[in-house]
Amino acid sequence: MSKTLSIALRASRGVGRVIAGSPRIPSTPWHGPLAVGLTSQRTHRSGRYYHSAASGEEQHSEMGTRLQGKVIIVTGGYGLIGSATCRTCAGEGARVVAVGRDSEKAERLAAAITEGGGDALGLSVDVSSKADTERMAEATLARFGSIDGLVAGAVWQEMGNALELTEEGWDRTIDVGLKGIWLCVRACLPNMLERGHGSIVAISSIQGLAAYPRRVAYGAIKGGVASLTRQLAVDWAPKGIRVNSVSPGAIVSDEGMARLDALHPGQSRLYQEVYPVGHVGAAEDVAWAMVYLLCDESRFVTGIDLAIDGGLLAQSPEAVVLPRLRSGWRPGRWELRED
Repeated sequence: MSKTLSIALRASRGVGRVIAGSPRIPSTPWHGPLAVGLTSQRTHRSGRYYHSAASGEEQHSEMGTRLQGKVIIVTGGYGLIGSATCRTCAGEGARVVAVGRDSEKAERLAAAITEGGGDALGLSVDVSSKADTERMAEATLARFGSIDGLVAGAVWQEMGNALELTEEGWDRTIDVGLKGIWLCVRACLPNMLERGHGSIVAISSIQGLAAYPRRVAYGAIKGGVASLTRQLAVDWAPKGIRVNSVSPGAIVSDEGMARLDALHPGQSRLYQEVYPVGHVGAAEDVAWAMVYLLCDESRFVTGIDLAIDGGLLAQSPEAVVLPRLRSGWRPGRWELRED
C-alpha cells in the first residue's frame, strides 16, 4: 500500500511568475510538506508529478522512498535552500534534523514537517562552535539513533573588499562558512564510520568559481568549500563515506524578485536574462540535487562540485552583454544581425 502525505499548504497567491517577453514559468511541483513562494519548472521524479498548492486547499501526494529511513542533518536548515532541502528530504522518507541559530525558526520548521506526516527535529546550533556541533550530533543520535547524511549549508556573509572588510567580519565569515563545515563533519563522521556509510553535501556557490565585486571573504570560503570537499572525499571514500558539494547560481523566491523590482524597477527581467535558461533558480532546484547526492542512486559519485546555475558559467562572457549572441539561445527575442 502506498503511503501518502497530507499536506496543508497555505498561500496568499500563486507561485508562478510572469516575465515580460518570456514564457510563463509554471508553478513549482512539490511533494511532501513543502515551502510556498518558490518558483521552478515542472519536475518529474520516479513516475510522480508533484504540484504546488496555491489554492490553499489540502493536497495529497504519494510519499517517495529515495531517502526512506535515512537520518539527514541540514545546517542552515530554515533558510531558503535549507528549508526546501529539509522538506524535500522529508517528502522522500528521510528523518530530518533542521539546524540553525534561531531555535524558534528551527523548531517551527520541524513542527511543520511533522504535521505534514514527516519526522523532524529542530535544533539551535552555532556551527562555528565545536561544543555545539558535538551537541548537534548527540541530540540527533539520541532522537533517531544514526546519522546517514549531512547537508552543510550554514553561511555568514560580510560584504566588502580587502580594505572595507573588518577583521571581525572576515573571521565570522570563515568561522561559519568553512570552519563550520569542518566541525560538523568531525561531529558526524564517527557514527558514519561506525556504520560504514554516509553522504555529506556542502553548499558552495558559483561565487567560489567566479568573482563578484566586494565579496572577498564570501568568495574565499566558497572556493575553499570545493577544495575541502575534494579532500574529504579522498580521505573517507575507502570507509564508505561520500562527500560532494553543490554550487548554486541565483536562487531567489518570488518575494525576493518583488523586492528587487521595488528597489530597481525592471531589474528582475534583466537579472534573469543573464541566465541561458531565461530565469533564475528556485530552492527546490537545489533540494532535488541534494536528494540525489544523499541517496544510494549516487553511490559512485564523490568529490564533485555540481553547478546548479542555469548554464550561467558555461556561456561565453560576451554572450551576457551582446544581445545578438544571446539570441542564439533564446530564439525570437532578438533579431540576429550582421551589422
